[in-house]
Amino acid sequence: DRAGLRGPLRESVLEPFLAGVLADDRQQTSDAFVRLLVRSFALGRPGVPAAGIGALPAQLADTARRAGVGIRLGQRVVSTRRRARGWHVGIDGQDAVTARSVIVATGLDPALDVPLPPSRGLRTWWFAADRAPSDDAALRVDGRRRGPIVNTAVMTNTAPTYAPRGQHLVQATCVLPSDAPEDVVRRQLSEMWDADTRPWRLLRRDDIVGALPAQDPPLRLRRPVRLGDGRYVAGDHRDTASIQGALVSGQRAAEAVLADLAR
Repeated sequence: DRAGLRGPLRESVLEPFLAGVLADDRQQTSDAFVRLLVRSFALGRPGVPAAGIGALPAQLADTARRAGVGIRLGQRVVSTRRRARGWHVGIDGQDAVTARSVIVATGLDPALDVPLPPSRGLRTWWFAADRAPSDDAALRVDGRRRGPIVNTAVMTNTAPTYAPRGQHLVQATCVLPSDAPEDVVRRQLSEMWDADTRPWRLLRRDDIVGALPAQDPPLRLRRPVRLGDGRYVAGDHRDTASIQGALVSGQRAAEAVLADLAR
């Protein structure tokens, strides 16, 4: 509004694009965060890992293991209790772990017992197609708002490793809550891609209710990571609603632990 941006560029491009990136189709997000986000897109080059998003935590884990860190996967933490000399971490079906400090790295979990922002949700449909509807690798938005989809892309035009040879992966994302059935989604995809979507095979639908923490005004960045008594918290809800924010919060929590243990 302050920039005086009006017309098709705003209504048909920026608004639907930001709705999908922010999981916010009501334009309730802080303008300070929107400016930060747009600046990041303008200065960077968006992409996806060739091995999937799981490649990011896998790289972190590999670096940690080479430094001598022990990592357990697939084990559910059921409790964290303060003891005289530190913390007692209960693990479902396994022996408990004791530690001088504990970092709780989770999403928007009410069990954290700290003030948390509301969550925003996304629904993504994944389709397999024998023929790509386009050779374009760009994200496509629907400026005419013909249905629930805020963006769609042929993922294999950017990362061919996301599908077997000769197949193509198409995603379509909606902002939650959305009760649109598959046939409505297919119809809008057909209009957006100018393609027959009837032969496409639905692989799965992911509903992520807590996809992102809301970044409503007034914007609060760098929320505290210390909970007291040797307990810390990390997650994108501590910084910005992004992978970058999650990584930064993890670094801040680790630095806080090291600083406190050195006292």
